[in-house]
Amino acid sequence: MSAVHVEAVSQVAMTVPNIDEAISFYEGKLGIRLLFKTPNMAMLACGETRILLGTPEQNTTKQPMFLYFRVEDIKTAFAGLRSDGVRVGQEPHMVGSFQGRDAWLATFFDPSGTLHHLISEVPGAANPSAAVQSARSKA
Repeated sequence: MSAVHVEAVSQVAMTVPNIDEAISFYEGKLGIRLLFKTPNMAMLACGETRILLGTPEQNTTKQPMFLYFRVEDIKTAFAGLRSDGVRVGQEPHMVGSFQGRDAWLATFFDPSGTLHHLISEVPGAANPSAAVQSARSKA
């Protein structure tokens, strides 16, 4: 049995040639809520899943789509993947804060070489493992 438990697909990232056109389609035609927009990217919310739209300039891998798998404790999940012999990429690291939560990412590859992400969001903590333990002790 795997040491990693994926809770959900948290985010999908897609490369699009034109951000404004993509927003017009996803927001205007499908009713998906726009969270924010920059010149080279936009974030939308579809239920609990976020959709990150980025321009080709933002995508250095040229892979058209990425999946972000939500895990409770990213450091433990990453270590579990590594110990299971999965080819890993970037170690867990904080990438920013959004709506009062710190987002941590790590990367790994499936057997076909497709890059995927682990994501963990914790309430304003610098250490996701500590935040998970803190949340558990308060429950």
